[in-house]
Amino acid sequence: MGKCFLLLLLGLSLLLGLLQGLHCCFKVEGSYETIHKPKWSLRCFRCFSVRPDGSCVHRRTTCNAKKNEECLLMKYYNDYRLFRGYQNCRYNCTNATISHGTSQTVNSCCKENDLCNRMENLGT
Repeated sequence: MGKCFLLLLLGLSLLLGLLQGLHCCFKVEGSYETIHKPKWSLRCFRCFSVRPDGSCVHRRTTCNAKKNEECLLMKYYNDYRLFRGYQNCRYNCTNATISHGTSQTVNSCCKENDLCNRMENLGT
């Protein structure tokens, strides 16, 4: 009798562990994660070298911005033409344009919505 009871407890324990593990994999509307999402939680594109056609040289991923971080899109121009881009999360991000002769770097920061640092208007 004691062995059967222990096996039953072990089975229930395994079932409970399985159910808890499944909870992490399925997002339920109104779940704890949705309700308690931090105000500064923001997803941004991450690519350290974006080609002028918008494709990533290596592999585009995403980053989760932490508190006081925003999405950054940097565009590098050479001879007034888009040469490369850069996407990432950035602490204390600042919009800026830096020019030197025919070269220019444009920093654009955003936090309005997820993935707002998309490479658009590639010719400008």
